[in-house]
Amino acid sequence: MMKYYLSCSALLFCMLFSKAQNIGIGTTNPTSNLHIKSDKDYILRIIDGTNTDNEQFAIAAADATGLLVKTPTTVFKKIAISTLGASGVTLATEDTWEDTGTTISLEVGRWLVQTAIAIEPSADVSSFIGDYSKYITVLGSLADSTGALVPTQNIEGDSKGTFGGNGLFRGILETPSTIGVMKGLIVINNNSGSTKTYRLIAKLQRGSAGLSAINIKEFAKITKAQNLLFALPFF
Repeated sequence: MMKYYLSCSALLFCMLFSKAQNIGIGTTNPTSNLHIKSDKDYILRIIDGTNTDNEQFAIAAADATGLLVKTPTTVFKKIAISTLGASGVTLATEDTWEDTGTTISLEVGRWLVQTAIAIEPSADVSSFIGDYSKYITVLGSLADSTGALVPTQNIEGDSKGTFGGNGLFRGILETPSTIGVMKGLIVINNNSGSTKTYRLIAKLQRGSAGLSAINIKEFAKITKAQNLLFALPFF
């Protein structure tokens, strides 16, 4: 009888650990190395001494050996979404930074911030047919939530705050087009030690005296569906 049990154990061992053998849990026809089929809401439950059952967690590799552990999702950075301004801002004075009312909060670390904000004139410019020399440039950047309306020192790059530099978003409204888009990428390195809030700032530059009476209206207004500002973390 002992020999019988040993033979069965050896056979089961070979079935479970053979490289060519698929293993099924809840199915007699496994199609993968490990095939789990369950009628329960959750097919896997892991309990350890680190996380309580009601916490949100992910399974992550703990070291190079392939050891897997439960890791709270709070350690993972998520995409940061801005809060756009309720009414936007009117850009009227050349080369003067304006607070758009849009803010974005970033955790400690490096972030790639991207934007696309509509540029709309305060008056109809479609009559400038054939005259492409008349244009308005809108520059944008990020400023600290407190302090002066200037590009933050957390911008990475050797030309922050300069025309066409790494610290600026840029867009152009070129007549007779009645809409443009300010867009671009800025790298922010928040090394303050805590989550930090930044303001989206913007200013206009008129390319022609013929547009002296044209302003940019409702810039970065939340109700304009095309407006967005978000940040992706560098892990």
